[in-house]
Amino acid sequence: MAIRDTLRRHRKRVLGVALLAASGWFISRIPQVSFFWSGRVRAKPVTWLLPTAASLPRFDPSRLTEVSKDGWTFAVPWGAPSLSYLKSLPGAAIFLSRRIEFPDGRRVRLNAADPYCDPLPIWREAMKQDPAGGKARALFGEAAGGDVWKALDVVLRTTPAELHLWVSEQESFRVWLLLYQKDVALPDDLEAVSVLRSPHAHAIHYRPRGSKGAGWAKVHGDDGHCTSVTIAALDGAPPVTVDELGTILATIRHTESPAPREPS
Repeated sequence: MAIRDTLRRHRKRVLGVALLAASGWFISRIPQVSFFWSGRVRAKPVTWLLPTAASLPRFDPSRLTEVSKDGWTFAVPWGAPSLSYLKSLPGAAIFLSRRIEFPDGRRVRLNAADPYCDPLPIWREAMKQDPAGGKARALFGEAAGGDVWKALDVVLRTTPAELHLWVSEQESFRVWLLLYQKDVALPDDLEAVSVLRSPHAHAIHYRPRGSKGAGWAKVHGDDGHCTSVTIAALDGAPPVTVDELGTILATIRHTESPAPREPS
């Protein structure tokens, strides 16, 4: 009987110590639990999206028509434009959108003064705080310390599956921060995203979920200027293809010109 009571008391002590240890572990992991909850359990679907492989299409330059508007030059396979005009976007008077229409019913939209130009503000801030790139490398990896596009690729390839309770608080915060930036960078309704390199620019190609068209792209010229490009098919026109958008992205470049103005 005495032996049984001793074993019972021993089990209670062991259980008590185990509960204390578990409580201590949990308390020490409160930051990781918080990052895990917000970044994985409550993750938006778009943060699980991985970038798709993409390449620029092949085309015959002799069959293309060059178009120059508002400092951007690109080629299209539909002939010369039939109409071009500027439109101010609602609630953003300085955000002018150039509409270029073609005889076959296609329309290209350039956001000629896009205020959201920086592809990865968090990388820019890290480089500002540490021009040597140490902070950027700590966040995005060694290869991304001096290249915003490599850093963006790290962000797009990060998913909530990389958040775990057993890693360090620093690592949990790093992954959570990348997921937060990915959530900010991508629209909620995306089906696919890819980053393309053309001779004179980088482009981020977005494909909305359920879209019948080619989607749209944000283009960043090598000189630091940027615009977004959307191709739409007007009523009765054939659907826009990915190759048609790709042709524009393959040929687009920023050229020096005055700021766009409303026609007099």
